[in-house]
Amino acid sequence: MVGQAEWQNYLLGYQDGCIGAVVLDEGFRIRAVSEALLEQSGYRAEEAEQLTALDVIHPDDVDRAAEILIEVQGMAGQRSEGMYRFRFQDGSYHQLSVQLNGLGPEHDNILVYRLSEVSERLRLEAFAEDVVDSMRMISEERPLTECIDWIMRVGERHINDATFAITVFSEEGDVRTFSRTDLPEVVRRDNAAAHPLSLPAHVQRALDQHNRGPWRAFNQMGTLDDSLPGRVTSILVDTHQEVLGYVESFRSSTDEPSESEWLVHGLIRRVATAVIQRQRLDLQLRRAADHDPLTGLVNRRRLLTDMERSAQLAGSAIVVLDLDGFSWINNTLGHQAGDETLAAAAACLSDACPDDAIVARMGGDEFVVWAPAVTDANTLEVLASAICASMNVPVDLDGEEVLIRGSVGAVLVHPTETASEAIARADTAMYVAKRSGGAAIHAA
Repeated sequence: MVGQAEWQNYLLGYQDGCIGAVVLDEGFRIRAVSEALLEQSGYRAEEAEQLTALDVIHPDDVDRAAEILIEVQGMAGQRSEGMYRFRFQDGSYHQLSVQLNGLGPEHDNILVYRLSEVSERLRLEAFAEDVVDSMRMISEERPLTECIDWIMRVGERHINDATFAITVFSEEGDVRTFSRTDLPEVVRRDNAAAHPLSLPAHVQRALDQHNRGPWRAFNQMGTLDDSLPGRVTSILVDTHQEVLGYVESFRSSTDEPSESEWLVHGLIRRVATAVIQRQRLDLQLRRAADHDPLTGLVNRRRLLTDMERSAQLAGSAIVVLDLDGFSWINNTLGHQAGDETLAAAAACLSDACPDDAIVARMGGDEFVVWAPAVTDANTLEVLASAICASMNVPVDLDGEEVLIRGSVGAVLVHPTETASEAIARADTAMYVAKRSGGAAIHAA
């Protein structure tokens, strides 16, 4: 068995121009570490020999490192260079360049890796790889959470001692902050209260700097904070200059970011902006497929889908509403007045229904309310009465006041009925009410 003295002599041949070298056995266990590297990393020799190569690699770099170790193992003379974060004995991580050498089967598949400072060339190559991976990730349409988490990992990989928080606004102005670490209380408080029209002071400064442009310049990608030392804030805006969110980088250094650091911020901004825009587009497309564009209510397809998937269908309430005299409004006052009437009726109907009810426009002037929590005849009658009364309101149509009225049919779903069958039965009940003179209710 080779002793430490022999290994140290062996490692001397790998130490020129580097920080140190490490010997790994076939299972990637550390067998020897050069004295210079032991001194710099803080490990004792016997302590290091209890570890594997992957034990001292940053968790976010482990998968890449394992792939390279497996690739090089067993191939004599194979060299592979990469950039990885190594954990020193005090728990701190340091970005280092690794050159991996395989000695082949004739030397028991021993691996030797040399550690050195990261060259600018290697740093740029690693950054370029992450740019390509970012483009692929966007094209694969992965979930927003996964994309945001990945891009924060990229930022932490390329900026030493940095952590990130990315705050995203929904189209409705709701706010959500993503972070891989616990944030200071002041940051959590500011982010929770943020709104596209009421940004925290440091984010507003970043937006003002962005608007002054030219925004593609390195020093226009964000602002170095004076309220929280070391924080860099970058704004996320779309092509219409709408604020989508912002990126915060928390660094140990209070110096102005370097040009390479600004490049990383630029990548994060572009990827985050792209995935937020893609998510918004996806939501818009899904909403367009599920909702009536005139009234904003769910459409027939979405209603039937929700009802058929529900375990609460049997015994629940269905109410069908059909407007009385709607054809007269369309034919006499025009289609614009008809559209305004439908929108007004939809608003009144929604206000009259329980919060857990689903209100849908089925087409034309017919609406359906499905109320899963309404399961008895008395409550059904109360709901149907409220819906019928909600239609008895005047609407101003281009200076002419028109009274909206509607006929209502109401049923409780039989245990053996499908959603379509129950709606058809409620529809039949509605026509009974309409034949009685309208503005009436019939429960079946």
